[in-house]
Amino acid sequence: MTKITVLGSGTAVSSFYKPFDFRAPPGYLLEHDGKQYLIECSDGMRGRLEKIKIDYFSIDSIFISHFHPDHFSILPFIQSIYVRTRWANQKKEINIYGPKGMENKLRTFWEMTHFKGSYDERIVPFLKINFFEFGNKKKFILEKNLSVTSFSVHHESRRMDAYAMRFQIGQKVFTYSGDCGPCQGVNEAAEGADLLISECSADIGVDHSEYGHFNSYQVGAMAAKRNVKTLVLSHLTNKYSPSELVADVLESGFTGVVKAAEDRDVLQLENA
Repeated sequence: MTKITVLGSGTAVSSFYKPFDFRAPPGYLLEHDGKQYLIECSDGMRGRLEKIKIDYFSIDSIFISHFHPDHFSILPFIQSIYVRTRWANQKKEINIYGPKGMENKLRTFWEMTHFKGSYDERIVPFLKINFFEFGNKKKFILEKNLSVTSFSVHHESRRMDAYAMRFQIGQKVFTYSGDCGPCQGVNEAAEGADLLISECSADIGVDHSEYGHFNSYQVGAMAAKRNVKTLVLSHLTNKYSPSELVADVLESGFTGVVKAAEDRDVLQLENA
């Protein structure tokens, strides 16, 4: 069995509409065949993993959809792994998948907070990071029966690289939209998915597709056309109740299973 834990179902401002009704920024843990894969690395990720009894040091790979900081606050996480390698005197290897420029950004962030040359002097000897660059319809084999394909999607008015991810797990498909609005990339990524976790941060009835966000009706319509079986709404602002969002999805004609994500939800893919 494969399971996905929702580590963060919110946005960068998810307590704005309902103060102290907290949703963490985006993050998801995919567990399959004894390995653990982190999708997005927003702030506070180490603590969120520890709260569900997951050792952050055990993460095999990290997948980043785009470089907005509510998805890509990876430096503190890498710092935690690095320090543990030093204290335990052990080496660690981790894979990071994401848009072009990932390695340069991480190196720059590290040296901004340490000193010039510190990435090669400190990180490289202890922590081996393998970087893999996403591209449109680019497939990566993760295990014998697990792969991920990245799809270019529309976000930030097409002024930055952003990707949806389609995980093929045996005969099952799990798709994560990343941040995007209606576009061909997410259509292809979601086709026939057993489980689609989709962003849904635009207001009900408001078309925010030019910038690159879905509203609940748009997500439902897309999922219906793509024959998605289970739709989970995430990247939520807390402006609307889960029942309001689900009702709007059902108005679109979607007839599958639908729910609004909550932090620490556990989603299962049977026979995957």
